[in-house]
Amino acid sequence: MAAARLINLLNPELLIVGGELVSAGEVLLAPVREEVERRTAPSALAVCRLLPATVGAAVGAAQAACQALSTAAGR
Repeated sequence: MAAARLINLLNPELLIVGGELVSAGEVLLAPVREEVERRTAPSALAVCRLLPATVGAAVGAAQAACQALSTAAGR
């Protein structure tokens, strides 16, 4: 699982899960947390929290607009 690998490698204090599936809430996050707990080193897991993104779907639209503007400007 990618989340566990990231936690083991980078040892972050916070990992934010985003995307369309986050709207499912704990139905999705609970199994993810369980897998992360199984696959992550205890020392890394002790300092890391796994939280859902709260910015919502508007971020995707804003990112698409920024990409379009950047492409139009030739960057």
